[in-house]
Amino acid sequence: LFVVDSAGDVTELAHGTANKVLTSGGASADPTWEDASAGATLGGIGDVTISAVAEGELIKRNGASTWINQTLAEAGILADTADIVKETHIDWGSGASQIDADDVPDSATRFWASETGADVTADNTPKAHLLGAHTTDTLANLNAIVTDATLDDSSATRTPGANSVGNSQIDNTAIDIAFANIILTPASTNASETEGAIFYDSDENHLYVYVTA
Repeated sequence: LFVVDSAGDVTELAHGTANKVLTSGGASADPTWEDASAGATLGGIGDVTISAVAEGELIKRNGASTWINQTLAEAGILADTADIVKETHIDWGSGASQIDADDVPDSATRFWASETGADVTADNTPKAHLLGAHTTDTLANLNAIVTDATLDDSSATRTPGANSVGNSQIDNTAIDIAFANIILTPASTNASETEGAIFYDSDENHLYVYVTA
């Protein structure tokens, strides 16, 4: 190896010892053989294989012997996109970046529900869905209250049959009202009586009301 010194003279540079590198001495000094700087030697990168380099790739250790270039997906790293879970896995923790039910939307077949959302009690008992229904289960709370507002005050004329349940007829049925027996009997059983006639039998203590058969 020949070098030209600052005087223009050509001299032969002596051979260096093993594992030395040639270091420049600057504009006014001859180059010299020096120890390689700390770090990997040229032989230390012999286990790196780089091929078909693409943008965004990284170097990953492949097993125990080789470093290779791979994309993020090939290296098993999630890309930073809008539909990828990042920063945390779903472990239902309490940290600022944890995911809970508020972050998971309903699907077509599965729905999230709380006591408020599902309209159930804390022990999953369904709440009443009747308007104005009592929320207690005592008999007193379930008593029916009949007021003028709940009665039909229509002035239209009605026959006994029209006011019967389901417009059905009552035949020879005894009803105990205020300790007095009232018997509804068809008018057709007595030709002399008309519908609506009332007869009291003092011997039997019965009140007969004649209705349509």
